[in-house]
Amino acid sequence: MATVLLSRNTKFGEYKLIGHIGSGGFSDVYKAEGPNGSTVAIKVLRVGAGDLSDLRDRFSKERDVLSIVSSRNVAKLIDADLTGDQPWIAS
Repeated sequence: MATVLLSRNTKFGEYKLIGHIGSGGFSDVYKAEGPNGSTVAIKVLRVGAGDLSDLRDRFSKERDVLSIVSSRNVAKLIDADLTGDQPWIAS
């Protein structure tokens, strides 16, 4: 399945997409701007990449790990919405 990229200025919560960083097996990562002008990465679950229930579970586990790991080598969890039509994690 070909990746369909989201357009600039698409919003996830308070974050506005400003560019595409990369794609993986079930998600896409974008550079985004936060409400205070900060730059964050937004990982967006690609709906249609597989069983949505299973993918939400995997995404939820990833969010849980990010929330407890504290390392300069691991992105810090900033925000997330896993219940919407297009789940996402900001770091």
